[in-house]
Amino acid sequence: MNHSHSDHQTGEQAFGRSCAALRQQMQLTQAELARLLAVSEQNIQHWERGLQVPPQEQLKRLLALALQRQAFPAERAREEAQQLWQSAGQQADFEVFWRQAQQTAAFAPPALLVLKQEAVQRSEPRPPQEPASTPSRVDWGEALEVHALYGRQLELVQLTQWVKQEHCQLVNVLGMGGIVNPP
Repeated sequence: MNHSHSDHQTGEQAFGRSCAALRQQMQLTQAELARLLAVSEQNIQHWERGLQVPPQEQLKRLLALALQRQAFPAERAREEAQQLWQSAGQQADFEVFWRQAQQTAAFAPPALLVLKQEAVQRSEPRPPQEPASTPSRVDWGEALEVHALYGRQLELVQLTQWVKQEHCQLVNVLGMGGIVNPP
């Protein structure tokens, strides 16, 4: 099936409207969304104006953020995420993304990253948290207490900002554990 240039533009415009509505549902500014997705604010503006659609990895991050922030109605989350996926013209299999998103959500504790040292030293009472909706829980009591990071000051500042200032509930840190680069 051949798609014309106007079909492509119509898809981008549909994506743009949906993207803007989704951002507003998450109660984020364009700048905030750009920062959370690690893209430029100009990218967000182009998406919302229908001038371009995000590459697949950025689209995955956008949808994952929307799922995390419960921006889709619970009973229609899959359908609305798939609609956004398709309006972005993605050729890859949505089902693969959706299964990964569901598995991640099913096993992720409310906060995967806790700056243990800061949490122990915190003196103000923590607000009550709702119990996890899934029966699986992760006990971080045996986690190593790291006293020093070498050559990772910028990363530590970024993580601290996400957790303490932006109240991020999920941070995925990838890499092999225990590797230390001496100063």
